[in-house]
Amino acid sequence: PAVVIGGLDSGVRNVVDEKGWSIADHVALIIKESPDNHGQFVEKIAKLAKELKDRSLITNKEEPALKETAAKSGIGKK
Repeated sequence: PAVVIGGLDSGVRNVVDEKGWSIADHVALIIKESPDNHGQFVEKIAKLAKELKDRSLITNKEEPALKETAAKSGIGKK
């Protein structure tokens, strides 16, 4: 399955890291930490995407897909 952010399908595979956390788990934690600030949410997703790419858990194409999906989502918007 793909990672869904704010009801939007990112097309990114929901892989699990070495600690047993899926990308969706990481996204859910970020949402919990930044529920009222869209910019902060997108920034944290961008950082997560870079870390996942650097660890070869997602591809070069998937990194911007996560960021773009977060930006298009309504998470943190008032």
